[in-house]
Amino acid sequence: MKATIIGIGDELILGQSIDTNSAWLAGHLTAMGFDITEHITLGDHLADLVDTLRRCCASSQVVIATGGLGPTEDDLTRFALAELLGCELKPDPEALRQIAAVFQRIGRPMTQANQVQGLIPAKASIIANRNGTAPGLQAQWQDCRLYFMPGVPAEMKEMFEHAIQPDLTDWMNRQGRPDMLVTRLLHTCGEGESNIGAALKDLMRRGANPTVNTTAKEGVVTVRINARANSEEAARQLIQPIEADILQRIGTYVFGFDQQTMQEVVIDTMRSRNLTLTVAESCTGGFLGQTLTQAPGSSDVFHGGWICYSNTLKMNLLGVNPDDLDQHGAVSEPVVLQLAANARLKSGADLALAISGIAGPGGGSEDKPVGTVWIGLASPQETQAYCFHFIGDRERIRIRSVNMALQLLYQYLNRKPVN
Repeated sequence: MKATIIGIGDELILGQSIDTNSAWLAGHLTAMGFDITEHITLGDHLADLVDTLRRCCASSQVVIATGGLGPTEDDLTRFALAELLGCELKPDPEALRQIAAVFQRIGRPMTQANQVQGLIPAKASIIANRNGTAPGLQAQWQDCRLYFMPGVPAEMKEMFEHAIQPDLTDWMNRQGRPDMLVTRLLHTCGEGESNIGAALKDLMRRGANPTVNTTAKEGVVTVRINARANSEEAARQLIQPIEADILQRIGTYVFGFDQQTMQEVVIDTMRSRNLTLTVAESCTGGFLGQTLTQAPGSSDVFHGGWICYSNTLKMNLLGVNPDDLDQHGAVSEPVVLQLAANARLKSGADLALAISGIAGPGGGSEDKPVGTVWIGLASPQETQAYCFHFIGDRERIRIRSVNMALQLLYQYLNRKPVN
């Protein structure tokens, strides 16, 4: 079964907002068994909306769109649907009641402008919005089912999961459910994508079921196993031998599966061993601590840390030798060793991570170009430092620095060599 996803809004066309809704919907629809034929982004232009809907309905069994359901003059989705269906807009009492209830709940008067959100094409029906004022819409045109949701991601996700997905599931069961797609993710660190790909080359042939492919993002290479079958259980049975083969080949680099993140893995590992952690950050400005605390249970492990952005704080808070700062600079092995070792001692934590680098865009030199980052790891036995040269803009260098610090910690906990 074919499906088309449409994102609506001038802000998407102009690049002022990123359309994360379409990617999220594509993942969920694909898992249900749909073949996604197009992702379309449209501005707030009535004629374009109507023409695109008409074309998509001719080529897909399902069209799902987000955006354009608000109360302002540029929210044209309901008008486009009415024109497609050849009917008038009319006030819907239930839609108006739901909108009024939202305003009552937040203690604000309902405005005249918001009443336009209660105008529904006569041949459509509403989808309740539990998190906002814009009801969704659903309709049938010729042989195509159409669903329209708000562009606000939280509202869209709740509406899809609680209304549209169950409706589609019932419809697909009546039509004869297509094969489901089940995906298994294996996350790796410590080896590049080209080498991971070379190790799995014979498994990555096109047209196979399951299929195997790799993606790389900020130092983490993820292996994806996609299997299609008439049930989730059958698809997982297809995945099992392929996963076992992959683990046999590259298992030493695998740190997590599916939705697991590196911070969750290291936090879980440290919790199981009753270990604690502190950090000392310079160029990452607290980003490492923020990332660690995204993991559930991090309070059992993470003590906190220091943001020593200036040399003065490096000296005053963590006792870095001023002579080393003068001779070697803040981005150096001696300094990051002291940051890590002293942070561990002052905090009383079992382990400490320290980061000092040049994130750019300025501050680099011939000896230490932008992207030069030193990372220190202190344990009761020793303190070690590692130098990296990351490429990219300021934000990417900071992200890569945090990810590499977590990888070093993971490799230490699992006694794996550092590449």
